[in-house]
Amino acid sequence: MDVTWASDAPGIEPGRNGEIKLGKGPVLCRSGVTNKKMNALLEEIAKEKNIPLQMEVAGGDTFTDGDDLLKSGIPLALVSIPLRYMHSSIEVGDWKDIQACIDLIAEFLMRMSADFEFRPLVPDK
Repeated sequence: MDVTWASDAPGIEPGRNGEIKLGKGPVLCRSGVTNKKMNALLEEIAKEKNIPLQMEVAGGDTFTDGDDLLKSGIPLALVSIPLRYMHSSIEVGDWKDIQACIDLIAEFLMRMSADFEFRPLVPDK
């Protein structure tokens, strides 16, 4: 879990990573480095639990601490809270987005099991 730029703030270009708005739910990163099966489970949970989900695209690195996990071979799914004015004294987020992130990740963790197949090219059982 991390934070990402909301595109509905002045000076942010929605065409760069996607259209991200406050109050519209957690943001799931799609990238060549994020785990497709983990993302699929997060999307399934969001749909089942009626958790709104926004998407952002990263062309490579995610520019989060998750990139260090990847270098260690740890699978990564990135769920973010949208923020305006990140890294400033006036950061703005939406409590609904924060709670939705908590709900999504909590359910994801409850569904994880020792036999979860992280490798993207191995068929599910």
